[in-house]
Amino acid sequence: MNKKTIISKVFSFASMFALVFSMGSLGAVKAQASVEQTPATNPSLSESCGMKVVLVLDSSDSMSDNDITTVKNAANSLVSSLMPANPVGVIDFDTNIVNSVDPTVDITTVTNAINSIGHTDKTEYTNWDAALTRAGEMVGKGDLVVIITDGNPTTSDGALSDINDAIVKANAIKNNGARILAIGINSSGTQGGLNQDNLEKISGKQVVSGTFSDINLVDVYLGDIATLGSVLADLTTALCGGQITVTKMIDTGNQETISGGANWTFKVNGTNYTTDEIGSISVPINEDSTNNTVVEVTKEGFPFESVSCTNGTQTQGQPKVTGISVTSLTTVNCTFVNNESLSLAYTAGANGSLTGSALQTVNRGSDGTEVTAVANPNYHFTSWSDGVTTASRTDINVQSSKEVTASFALNPTPIDLCLNITEIQIEVPQGMETNSDHICTEIVIPTEDVCPNIGEIQTSVPYGMYINKNGDCVKKKSSGGSSGGSVVTKPTGQVLGAETSCGIYVDKFLKKGLKANDKPTVEKIQKFLNDYMNSGLKIDGIFGTMTDAAVKAFQIKHSDKILTPWSLTKPTGIFYLTTQTEVNNIMCPTLNLPIPELIPLAQNGAFPKM
Repeated sequence: MNKKTIISKVFSFASMFALVFSMGSLGAVKAQASVEQTPATNPSLSESCGMKVVLVLDSSDSMSDNDITTVKNAANSLVSSLMPANPVGVIDFDTNIVNSVDPTVDITTVTNAINSIGHTDKTEYTNWDAALTRAGEMVGKGDLVVIITDGNPTTSDGALSDINDAIVKANAIKNNGARILAIGINSSGTQGGLNQDNLEKISGKQVVSGTFSDINLVDVYLGDIATLGSVLADLTTALCGGQITVTKMIDTGNQETISGGANWTFKVNGTNYTTDEIGSISVPINEDSTNNTVVEVTKEGFPFESVSCTNGTQTQGQPKVTGISVTSLTTVNCTFVNNESLSLAYTAGANGSLTGSALQTVNRGSDGTEVTAVANPNYHFTSWSDGVTTASRTDINVQSSKEVTASFALNPTPIDLCLNITEIQIEVPQGMETNSDHICTEIVIPTEDVCPNIGEIQTSVPYGMYINKNGDCVKKKSSGGSSGGSVVTKPTGQVLGAETSCGIYVDKFLKKGLKANDKPTVEKIQKFLNDYMNSGLKIDGIFGTMTDAAVKAFQIKHSDKILTPWSLTKPTGIFYLTTQTEVNNIMCPTLNLPIPELIPLAQNGAFPKM
């Protein structure tokens, strides 16, 4: 061996060593795949009908759309036979868990999960590891996992090989007391055929290709996908054949029912059986018979509603079914539905009473009738003890019994604005005014004697007389002037507001004591009040006490148009918007002015200042 040869061999050995080292570094996980797992024993089931059943359904790429449709139809048929006696769960898997539903007796939830199975737009491998991991979370001792697959595991989530990772998860299920039935179906997409050895490793060695009737005598079923329906029919018989299953349900009144739960008693052929925590019982029938009977022992507060059985005759209006036929290969499912009687108790607290039915019995989900809380005199309703704040109430869609009490409180003491009047006055009566001591008196318009030199009080200058410079009323001379003063002439018979052509009479605002009052306007108002109200005012253009009182009297007389728009009950004496409008309408009816915009006096720049 020459030097070149030696060097060549050394180089070749070094290269091989480097390659092996590299493969060992990159494939450390792969090296563990050689660790073979030993399958655990598939446990037997002592009671099969009533246990939880989890369907593990393969939807990987090897399953065609037609194959998936066949699986869904067969699974739905199985579910309709097993439920509601057996809670059923569903797992849809490919590379990962696509969807899963924990075991339930709600057949709608289960069938919706089955019907949703289909392909995605991704490459879909077959991951038994993930599917069995999820199944192990759903089952316990005495339950059954049924895995339906057309291929072999092609991926996993663990550190071992695809099949060994699956064996680890299958062993955990079996060691926990649940049984696994592996159904291997040849479908159009299966590559290289089914691997029976792999199916045995996750379940057991008992392989069947034909019919079976004992779930404990089959671990693996092999067959064409076209036979899947008959296989699952055999499974139904193996689980619940020759039995009567009874399920107790409660109507919630919301177009749904819920499990009645444990401790409901049913007589099956005269023998008492009690439901489990999911409201179910399974009674084996050892021989073919046609005269089986199921009777519910009703509970107080749960009136019977309906019953449905696979066969048999219901006794009208009673929770009883007779003439039920059972063979060793059939399961009869009976579902009894009851409502729940709930009580509504209404109580009136102190200082009040109730109208309506105070104690009501209603079915769950139905409505009560109206009840009203009525307060005693000087009291008022406040609320019900459950927070309802309306005195009248009707409880609807009742889901639980309730007891509620109506509360009442003393009314606040009203302020009597007129202590000198017998009854309490919370408002000052029209035509009256009150003082700080809450004493009400009539509004009196002071009478001014315009002719103090005449014996009787004169509210106006008599006809044919005038007021001289001394303030006395004297007769008008037959010839010559009046010697000064205001002369009263005989009325011409003119009627207020009767002009054939008229307009706005006053357009100014006035108030007692204001220096800015427009004197001509005050005179016009004084003249109007003398003519219209017979006020007897002196036409002097001064808005004093007498004019203020006369304006108040006018406001009271026309309170509906002057005071009411402002929500006032007492006159103000201020000649403002509504008072002005009413005077203008009286003086010129054809104006027909509407009630003006109510602008607060302090915000109206047109109102005269001090």
